[in-house]
Amino acid sequence: MNMRTQILVVGIALIFLAVILQQVRKQKLGLRYALLWILLSVSILVMGCFPQLITVVSRLCGIQTPVNMLFFIGICFLLVIIFSLSTALSRNSEKLKRLTQEMGLLEERLRNIQSEEDKRI
Repeated sequence: MNMRTQILVVGIALIFLAVILQQVRKQKLGLRYALLWILLSVSILVMGCFPQLITVVSRLCGIQTPVNMLFFIGICFLLVIIFSLSTALSRNSEKLKRLTQEMGLLEERLRNIQSEEDKRI
């Protein structure tokens, strides 16, 4: 990787990290998800500063070319993101179901109270 590409990668990683921290500060991104994105941007920053590191890691893992190692790392990261979003979606679906049931019970209770008041009058 030449120096111009290295500077570009480091610059983009720093901008990405700043955007993530800004979103967390404005509470638009939850800390749970921000940690994954912060980890990604720091990893890109480290690989941008030390490009030979990915070659060493790929050789240690038995992967022939560093590009394949980058694709493997990217796919693993995407799987972690998909899994965390799936668990959040499942959790929110359960919450929505429970809230809908509670709302139905409260509406029924309100109708019963109103019908009792109508009978008294």
